[in-house]
Amino acid sequence: EHIAAFCGAAARGELEKMQRFFRIGLHVDETDANGRTALHVASCEGQMEAILRMLANGIEINVSNYDSRTALHLAASQGNTAVVEYLLEKKAEVNVKDRMGGTPLADALRHGHVQIQSLLRSAGAQ
Repeated sequence: EHIAAFCGAAARGELEKMQRFFRIGLHVDETDANGRTALHVASCEGQMEAILRMLANGIEINVSNYDSRTALHLAASQGNTAVVEYLLEKKAEVNVKDRMGGTPLADALRHGHVQIQSLLRSAGAQ
């Protein structure tokens, strides 16, 4: 129950609500009923401040969801350039594969996110 509310707060960038969950000791790597962590949701929505807070509170940057997709996969797919750039700076795994064998670069190519393709290639994506 708490993790669903935490994921919702992360998606909307509700930092104060997120902070309350941190104070009560919510384990930030927990997944919701859809197999996503709040990092996955925030990366999809481009909620940079929420991402910063989660990483500061110990969330694993390469945690994968039900499809073995990471925050980098999701940010690349959604075209969230600033999130991709930040995740790469924090050493997110650039060539990680999801359960279908897709990489963040494949997501950026499929959705035509040229700047993200360049960022990923510069970071060693193949």
